[in-house]
Amino acid sequence: MVVRYGDHLILDGVSFEVYKGEILAILGRSGCGKSTLMRRMIGLETVDGGEIRIHGCDLSGCGEHELQKLRRRIGVLFQSSALIGSMTIGQNVALPIAEHTDLPLHAIHDLVRMKLCMVGLAEYEFFLPSQLSGGMRKRAGLARALALSPDILFLDEPSAGLDPLTAAEMDALIKHISDSMGTTTVMITHELRSIMNVAQRAVMLDPEVKGIIAQGDPREMQASSPVPGVRRFFNPVLEEVT
Repeated sequence: MVVRYGDHLILDGVSFEVYKGEILAILGRSGCGKSTLMRRMIGLETVDGGEIRIHGCDLSGCGEHELQKLRRRIGVLFQSSALIGSMTIGQNVALPIAEHTDLPLHAIHDLVRMKLCMVGLAEYEFFLPSQLSGGMRKRAGLARALALSPDILFLDEPSAGLDPLTAAEMDALIKHISDSMGTTTVMITHELRSIMNVAQRAVMLDPEVKGIIAQGDPREMQASSPVPGVRRFFNPVLEEVT
């Protein structure tokens, strides 16, 4: 895969697979292209070279109808949660269900309550986003991402900006959803604690290489990677001392 902004090369030669049912972390320091990569993976923007295949379909070669069908099988939690401030939490979660299905209102309401219950927000259906804490807004965004019971869940910095306890709770929730629903999860993050707590496999990007410098089990990457940039990321205190 190749991604450019004008003449500026962002990603070059990026190639990896995501396995069914796993939690994969795409990681690296700021400016390495993590969010840029995610926008291409969910079909919001196109690549400048190569291809992205989801369920065998090349996103750049899909027709609009096929692409819309594919997007219904993908859930996305954006870094800011991207909730509509003038709508209640329940209405935010109901939005993709109403847009992409023909379910009657009572069935949509039942689904909304089910999704909110999954993320621990059953009592907050009629609250506005501004009435919730940052961690609760993240969970509400996650409930909306799960609204259509997606095969693949994309999470952009799910624990960014949260205090350590709330971040740990979010990590536990992501693991629970993966285990209980069998959802394939791609998590964009630079949070080391979340990577070690949640991810089964990791792909590490580097802004200087403009691509992947390591991939595999993050615990093995932390313990024995021969790549200096990987060691510095996973062992920042140790590298500073040495």
